[in-house]
Amino acid sequence: MKKYPLSKTREELLLNTIRYYHTDGNPRGVSNNGGECSYITLNGCRCAIGREISKNKAYIFEELNGPITNYHLFSKLPLRLRKLGSDYLGNIQSLHDNRRHWHNNKLTSAGIARISSIIRIYNLKIKPKELSALINKPVNE
Repeated sequence: MKKYPLSKTREELLLNTIRYYHTDGNPRGVSNNGGECSYITLNGCRCAIGREISKNKAYIFEELNGPITNYHLFSKLPLRLRKLGSDYLGNIQSLHDNRRHWHNNKLTSAGIARISSIIRIYNLKIKPKELSALINKPVNE
């Protein structure tokens, strides 16, 4: 299995999330019925935030069962992630969790619009060419 670096910046987290799920086609961390997000599933798939923490911590977060913006969960994150901000991590979690953003492990036009919104809201320094190379082409819903 391909090794992915841990994210240290907002830009890295967004690009690594796109790369992991869309570009490389890894399965998202969602329940078997395709509904609810999981920090880690029974078969080891992880959500965008779950990938950034240890396996043990992902299981703890899964048991606590809540959004990353919940202070009880947020406060247990490594400092490198807490520095990115609760609100920002919540937006990344929302990008991952929303079924409208994905179809067969590929971003939809709604997902790409969400990414553009995140980039704009947080004034991320991501070059359009770099983003385009990762996304290539959205899947029609």
